[in-house]
Amino acid sequence: MTTATCTTCIVELPLMLIVALNTEPESISVLLELTDQEGSKRYELRAVYCYAGNGDSGHYFGVIHSKGLWFICDDSQIQRVNGISKKIARLAKSLLYERVL
Repeated sequence: MTTATCTTCIVELPLMLIVALNTEPESISVLLELTDQEGSKRYELRAVYCYAGNGDSGHYFGVIHSKGLWFICDDSQIQRVNGISKKIARLAKSLLYERVL
């Protein structure tokens, strides 16, 4: 498992956090805990934006978390899945987290 760390100074954390990936992770954290000047804040993963293909051609799709369930949204098809698999994690290009209030 690859662990990525990043050090950035954030004055105030946003309600929604988009994380752009430039590597192919083997797993994705569903929960994040970040700290700003006001203290610690928790974030939950709400969506994963994925790309399957190579530099010449490919296909984008989304994996969405709604009401405790995960769904792959691929064009006109929506399929329920059991969370974020290693295959989905490797295809991830960006992650959308929502702050837990």
